[in-house]
Amino acid sequence: MHNYIFLLGFLLLSLPSLGTCIIVFKKGNVVYIGADSRNAGQMADNTYVNFDNYCKIIPVNKYVFTFAGFDNDNLHQRLKSALKYSANPKIVFPKLEFNIKTYYEKRLLDAQEKFPAIYKDVYSRGRIAEIVIVYFEGKTAKLRQYNITMTNALMAKPQVKIASTDSQPGFPNILLPLGINDHLYKETPDAVTNKLLKNPAKVIKDYIMAEMSHPKVGGPIDIIEISATGKKWIAKKANCN
Repeated sequence: MHNYIFLLGFLLLSLPSLGTCIIVFKKGNVVYIGADSRNAGQMADNTYVNFDNYCKIIPVNKYVFTFAGFDNDNLHQRLKSALKYSANPKIVFPKLEFNIKTYYEKRLLDAQEKFPAIYKDVYSRGRIAEIVIVYFEGKTAKLRQYNITMTNALMAKPQVKIASTDSQPGFPNILLPLGINDHLYKETPDAVTNKLLKNPAKVIKDYIMAEMSHPKVGGPIDIIEISATGKKWIAKKANCN
Protein backbone atom coordinates (compact mmCIF):
# COMPACT_ATOMS: atom_id res chain seq x y z
CA MET A 1 0.00 0.00 0.00
CA HIS A 2 1.34 3.44 -0.94
CA ASN A 3 0.34 6.59 0.92
CA TYR A 4 1.31 9.66 -1.01
CA ILE A 5 1.18 13.44 -0.64
CA PHE A 6 2.12 15.44 -3.73
CA LEU A 7 5.61 16.89 -3.52
CA LEU A 8 4.18 20.40 -3.78
CA GLY A 9 2.26 19.72 -0.57
CA PHE A 10 5.52 19.16 1.31
CA LEU A 11 7.13 22.24 -0.20
CA LEU A 12 4.17 24.41 0.79
CA LEU A 13 4.46 23.51 4.47
CA SER A 14 7.24 26.08 4.82
CA LEU A 15 5.03 28.89 3.49
CA PRO A 16 2.18 30.79 5.21
CA SER A 17 -1.20 29.07 4.81
CA LEU A 18 -3.83 30.38 2.45
CA GLY A 19 -7.30 30.82 3.89
CA THR A 20 -9.75 27.91 3.41
CA CYS A 21 -9.65 24.27 4.49
CA ILE A 22 -9.87 21.69 1.72
CA ILE A 23 -8.95 18.01 1.73
CA VAL A 24 -8.65 15.88 -1.41
CA PHE A 25 -8.30 12.14 -0.92
CA LYS A 26 -7.95 9.52 -3.65
CA LYS A 27 -8.84 6.01 -2.50
CA GLY A 28 -8.07 3.69 -5.38
CA ASN A 29 -10.11 5.15 -8.22
CA VAL A 30 -12.59 7.02 -6.07
CA VAL A 31 -11.81 10.62 -5.10
CA TYR A 32 -13.31 12.54 -2.18
CA ILE A 33 -13.13 16.31 -1.82
CA GLY A 34 -14.26 18.22 1.27
CA ALA A 35 -14.23 22.00 1.70
CA ASP A 36 -15.40 24.69 4.07
CA SER A 37 -17.49 27.61 2.76
CA ARG A 38 -15.78 30.74 4.06
CA ASN A 39 -14.65 33.44 1.68
CA ALA A 40 -12.70 35.96 3.71
CA GLY A 41 -12.91 39.16 1.67
CA GLN A 42 -10.01 41.48 2.42
CA MET A 43 -10.91 45.16 2.35
CA ALA A 44 -8.69 48.09 1.35
CA ASP A 45 -8.09 48.91 5.04
CA ASN A 46 -6.73 45.34 5.55
CA THR A 47 -9.79 44.17 7.49
CA TYR A 48 -11.79 41.07 6.54
CA VAL A 49 -15.47 40.43 5.89
CA ASN A 50 -16.51 36.77 5.99
CA PHE A 51 -19.01 35.24 3.56
CA ASP A 52 -19.97 31.69 4.55
CA ASN A 53 -21.79 30.39 1.47
CA TYR A 54 -18.93 30.11 -1.02
CA CYS A 55 -18.80 27.02 -3.28
CA LYS A 56 -15.23 25.70 -3.45
CA ILE A 57 -15.95 22.37 -5.19
CA ILE A 58 -17.00 22.93 -8.80
CA PRO A 59 -18.03 20.13 -11.22
CA VAL A 60 -17.77 21.11 -14.90
CA ASN A 61 -17.70 18.87 -17.96
CA LYS A 62 -15.72 15.70 -17.06
CA TYR A 63 -13.75 17.57 -14.35
CA VAL A 64 -14.17 18.66 -10.75
CA PHE A 65 -11.95 21.47 -9.49
CA THR A 66 -11.33 23.01 -6.09
CA PHE A 67 -9.02 25.77 -4.96
CA ALA A 68 -7.74 27.89 -2.11
CA GLY A 69 -6.35 31.38 -2.53
CA PHE A 70 -6.67 34.94 -3.74
CA ASP A 71 -9.83 35.34 -5.85
CA ASN A 72 -12.85 37.60 -6.40
CA ASP A 73 -14.93 34.84 -8.09
CA ASN A 74 -13.61 35.74 -11.55
CA LEU A 75 -11.13 32.87 -11.36
CA HIS A 76 -14.07 30.48 -10.95
CA GLN A 77 -15.45 31.69 -14.26
CA ARG A 78 -12.11 31.45 -16.07
CA LEU A 79 -11.54 27.91 -14.84
CA LYS A 80 -15.07 26.91 -15.84
CA SER A 81 -14.59 28.45 -19.28
CA ALA A 82 -11.38 26.51 -19.89
CA LEU A 83 -12.72 23.19 -18.57
CA LYS A 84 -15.93 23.45 -20.61
CA TYR A 85 -13.88 23.90 -23.77
CA SER A 86 -12.90 20.24 -24.20
CA ALA A 87 -12.95 16.83 -22.51
CA ASN A 88 -9.33 16.37 -23.65
CA PRO A 89 -6.91 17.41 -20.86
CA LYS A 90 -4.10 17.98 -23.41
CA ILE A 91 -6.22 20.71 -24.98
CA VAL A 92 -7.76 22.04 -21.77
CA PHE A 93 -4.75 22.41 -19.49
CA PRO A 94 -2.72 24.85 -21.65
CA LYS A 95 -5.84 27.00 -22.06
CA LEU A 96 -6.52 26.83 -18.34
CA GLU A 97 -2.94 27.82 -17.47
CA PHE A 98 -3.14 30.80 -19.82
CA ASN A 99 -6.41 31.87 -18.17
CA ILE A 100 -4.90 31.58 -14.69
CA LYS A 101 -1.79 33.54 -15.62
CA THR A 102 -3.58 36.41 -17.36
CA TYR A 103 -6.19 36.63 -14.61
CA TYR A 104 -3.67 36.91 -11.79
CA GLU A 105 -1.33 39.26 -13.63
CA LYS A 106 -4.22 41.69 -14.10
CA ARG A 107 -5.48 41.26 -10.54
CA LEU A 108 -2.03 41.87 -9.07
CA LEU A 109 -1.51 45.02 -11.12
CA ASP A 110 -4.93 46.30 -10.01
CA ALA A 111 -4.19 45.50 -6.37
CA GLN A 112 -0.73 47.07 -6.61
CA GLU A 113 -2.28 50.34 -7.75
CA LYS A 114 -5.64 50.49 -5.95
CA PHE A 115 -5.29 48.27 -2.86
CA PRO A 116 -1.68 48.40 -1.66
CA ALA A 117 -2.50 46.81 1.70
CA ILE A 118 -3.99 43.76 -0.02
CA TYR A 119 -1.11 43.62 -2.49
CA LYS A 120 1.43 43.73 0.33
CA ASP A 121 -0.34 40.85 2.07
CA VAL A 122 -0.30 38.76 -1.11
CA TYR A 123 3.36 39.31 -1.97
CA SER A 124 4.43 38.77 1.65
CA ARG A 125 2.98 35.27 1.32
CA GLY A 126 4.48 34.62 -2.10
CA ARG A 127 1.73 32.09 -2.74
CA ILE A 128 -1.37 33.18 -4.60
CA ALA A 129 -3.42 30.00 -4.94
CA GLU A 130 -3.56 26.21 -5.01
CA ILE A 131 -5.85 24.43 -7.48
CA VAL A 132 -6.67 20.73 -7.80
CA ILE A 133 -8.48 19.23 -10.79
CA VAL A 134 -9.93 15.70 -10.71
CA TYR A 135 -10.86 13.81 -13.88
CA PHE A 136 -10.97 10.29 -15.27
CA GLU A 137 -9.24 8.57 -18.15
CA GLY A 138 -11.36 5.48 -18.64
CA LYS A 139 -11.77 4.07 -15.13
CA THR A 140 -8.58 5.63 -13.80
CA ALA A 141 -8.78 8.68 -11.52
CA LYS A 142 -6.34 11.49 -12.34
CA LEU A 143 -5.38 14.47 -10.21
CA ARG A 144 -3.56 17.61 -11.30
CA GLN A 145 -2.36 20.14 -8.71
CA TYR A 146 -1.37 23.73 -9.50
CA ASN A 147 0.68 25.91 -7.18
CA ILE A 148 0.55 29.57 -8.20
CA THR A 149 3.10 32.01 -6.85
CA MET A 150 4.28 35.55 -7.52
CA THR A 151 7.80 36.70 -8.41
CA ASN A 152 9.26 40.19 -8.93
CA ALA A 153 6.72 41.47 -6.39
CA LEU A 154 8.51 44.77 -5.80
CA MET A 155 8.88 45.58 -9.49
CA ALA A 156 6.44 47.53 -11.65
CA LYS A 157 5.09 44.37 -13.26
CA PRO A 158 4.92 41.29 -10.99
CA GLN A 159 5.11 37.90 -12.66
CA VAL A 160 2.90 34.90 -12.02
CA LYS A 161 4.55 31.48 -11.86
CA ILE A 162 2.51 28.29 -12.29
CA ALA A 163 3.88 24.88 -11.22
CA SER A 164 1.88 21.72 -11.85
CA THR A 165 2.13 18.15 -10.57
CA ASP A 166 0.19 15.14 -11.84
CA SER A 167 -0.70 12.02 -9.88
CA GLN A 168 1.52 9.09 -10.78
CA PRO A 169 0.62 5.42 -11.37
CA GLY A 170 1.48 3.05 -8.55
CA PHE A 171 0.00 5.23 -5.80
CA PRO A 172 -3.57 4.04 -5.12
CA ASN A 173 -4.00 6.39 -2.15
CA ILE A 174 -3.25 10.11 -2.47
CA LEU A 175 -3.76 12.67 0.29
CA LEU A 176 -3.76 16.30 -0.80
CA PRO A 177 -4.54 19.02 1.80
CA LEU A 178 -5.03 22.64 0.63
CA GLY A 179 -5.08 25.82 2.66
CA ILE A 180 -5.29 25.58 6.45
CA ASN A 181 -4.93 22.02 7.78
CA ASP A 182 -3.00 22.48 11.02
CA HIS A 183 -4.62 19.51 12.78
CA LEU A 184 -4.01 17.17 9.87
CA TYR A 185 -0.34 18.19 9.63
CA LYS A 186 0.22 17.25 13.28
CA GLU A 187 -0.10 13.61 12.20
CA THR A 188 2.00 11.58 9.77
CA PRO A 189 0.66 11.10 6.21
CA ASP A 190 0.32 7.36 6.86
CA ALA A 191 -1.69 7.93 10.06
CA VAL A 192 -4.08 10.33 8.30
CA THR A 193 -4.42 8.07 5.26
CA ASN A 194 -5.19 5.01 7.39
CA LYS A 195 -8.04 6.93 9.03
CA LEU A 196 -9.33 8.12 5.67
CA LEU A 197 -9.32 4.62 4.20
CA LYS A 198 -11.87 3.49 6.82
CA ASN A 199 -14.41 6.27 6.32
CA PRO A 200 -13.25 9.01 3.91
CA ALA A 201 -16.23 11.37 4.09
CA LYS A 202 -16.52 11.31 7.89
CA VAL A 203 -12.79 11.77 8.49
CA ILE A 204 -12.58 14.63 5.98
CA LYS A 205 -15.48 16.34 7.76
CA ASP A 206 -13.83 15.80 11.16
CA TYR A 207 -10.54 17.37 10.02
CA ILE A 208 -12.30 20.39 8.51
CA MET A 209 -14.43 20.80 11.64
CA ALA A 210 -11.23 20.83 13.71
CA GLU A 211 -10.09 23.95 11.81
CA MET A 212 -13.31 25.92 12.34
CA SER A 213 -11.79 28.02 15.13
CA HIS A 214 -9.48 29.63 12.55
CA PRO A 215 -10.88 33.01 11.40
CA LYS A 216 -10.44 32.08 7.71
CA VAL A 217 -12.29 28.75 7.97
CA GLY A 218 -16.04 28.46 8.46
CA GLY A 219 -19.52 27.87 7.12
CA PRO A 220 -21.11 24.58 5.98
CA ILE A 221 -18.91 21.73 4.77
CA ASP A 222 -19.40 20.40 1.23
CA ILE A 223 -18.21 16.88 0.38
CA ILE A 224 -18.29 15.15 -3.00
CA GLU A 225 -17.44 11.60 -4.09
CA ILE A 226 -16.11 11.23 -7.66
CA SER A 227 -15.81 7.89 -9.45
CA ALA A 228 -15.74 6.59 -13.01
CA THR A 229 -19.53 6.21 -12.85
CA GLY A 230 -20.21 9.81 -11.86
CA LYS A 231 -20.29 12.43 -9.11
CA LYS A 232 -22.19 12.03 -5.85
CA TRP A 233 -22.66 14.84 -3.33
CA ILE A 234 -22.43 13.59 0.25
CA ALA A 235 -23.02 17.05 1.72
CA LYS A 236 -23.85 20.18 -0.29
CA LYS A 237 -25.14 23.70 0.22
CA ALA A 238 -28.29 24.57 -1.70
CA ASN A 239 -26.47 27.23 -3.75
CA CYS A 240 -23.79 24.83 -5.08
CA ASN A 241 -24.28 22.90 -8.33
